[in-house]
Amino acid sequence: VRLQPVPLDGTVPFGGDLELIGRGTARVQKVAVYDDATAQYSILVVLEDGKSSRVLFQSPDGKDSIEGISVSPNGQYAVVEETLDTVNSVSDGYLRNARSRNIATVVVDMSTGRVVRTLDGFAVSWQ
Repeated sequence: VRLQPVPLDGTVPFGGDLELIGRGTARVQKVAVYDDATAQYSILVVLEDGKSSRVLFQSPDGKDSIEGISVSPNGQYAVVEETLDTVNSVSDGYLRNARSRNIATVVVDMSTGRVVRTLDGFAVSWQ
């Protein structure tokens, strides 16, 4: 069964990467929402339970790009890899799997939606 994105403020977003939480359909998902007024997409990270959806994270200034998401093993935190200022982003120069030098890892408390920590770099390991 395909997990469809849940409407957000009456708009059905385009679904992207997702991380399941537990055994049900609850999930953290990267979605895109089109704005007719600006003719642009907003990229958001949302918490969905299969029936409702709420925003956990979005770029504060709209200049950043959400690259990856993950969920802590205990389901308390969502982790967002965000490329800062994509217009001025510089590659790390690796030939394979090149990434920006301007990546931050943002840790969000899923119960409150509050950013609890921001770190330079990416590839969080929960070991």
